[in-house]
Amino acid sequence: MTNIDEKMFRKTMKAIVKNGKYEIGLKESMKSLKNVKLLVYSDNLSELTISKIEKSCKKSSVPTIAYSGSSMTLGHICGKPFKVSSISVKSTGDANISALINC
Repeated sequence: MTNIDEKMFRKTMKAIVKNGKYEIGLKESMKSLKNVKLLVYSDNLSELTISKIEKSCKKSSVPTIAYSGSSMTLGHICGKPFKVSSISVKSTGDANISALINC
């Protein structure tokens, strides 16, 4: 993650998982990028996969964040006991993602 405060990222993601609408997993996240406000992916994915994510999101005007931790850590942040390679945020609930997107 470039220039994003880890503490703020964790707090925002926890709020999204608690009150927002989202899809977890690469296949689920990429199925429909329509109405997605943000896509976060773990940067330990292959370069080819990251390239596909970035290309698809750019085409759909969806901002992305490459989380600098592992998929397991991203899963932990999202309150899941398993690896999370990506999460697409459809509704933020009461979370403010503008600080994350503008970094």
